[in-house]
Amino acid sequence: MSYRKKYEEDLRKDSQNVFEEHRLCKKGEGRWLIKRKREEGWESMYAAEIICLFNNSIYVGGDIDTVVFSYGPPENEQRLRWLGRQTSGTEYLREKASIGMGGRELVEDWDPQCAREELREALEELEKEEKEEEGEVDHEEEKETLRHALRLIDDGSSAVWQVLYDIPDSWESFENLGQVTSPKVFYAQAAVAKLCELLGLFEEKSEPEPEPKKDP
Repeated sequence: MSYRKKYEEDLRKDSQNVFEEHRLCKKGEGRWLIKRKREEGWESMYAAEIICLFNNSIYVGGDIDTVVFSYGPPENEQRLRWLGRQTSGTEYLREKASIGMGGRELVEDWDPQCAREELREALEELEKEEKEEEGEVDHEEEKETLRHALRLIDDGSSAVWQVLYDIPDSWESFENLGQVTSPKVFYAQAAVAKLCELLGLFEEKSEPEPEPKKDP
């Protein structure tokens, strides 16, 4: 399993576990508050407020980092169910959070270990191609660029990209290099999934769900 995939799976499990004991604390028109309930009362740690906004978006905040997801179905319950069911894969979830928050940089983090693994995989692919072609191709210059980039990993993504720009089509090959979905996206989605469970929204419905609103 790749580092990226394990990272995402571990984060998803961790975020689901955080909300395992949460209960519905308050509710209003299009808004809900979930918290853990102890013998001494409601606990504020990891309390999550979920609000269905007017523009087919969902706000998730509270004692977790704020994330806004856009654009879902128009009806509140349908929109909650739409987001609560996003429990596999991350591309779609990250895209909706990116739109809602106003940019990818707000829902992604630079992960040096992920970048290191992906650069090593690219280096191995070039070496494999050279071996298979038996001297017909020479990637030595490109390999040296990747080795240089590997040495700069801990200096951050900007330093790495200054080197990678020397490789033809580098943006296409390394567009998501080392960029992983931020933990706050997983925690926000897990909070909505827990709310759906508490409201009984995951129970089978006889009528089909409407398609989410297309991005403008």
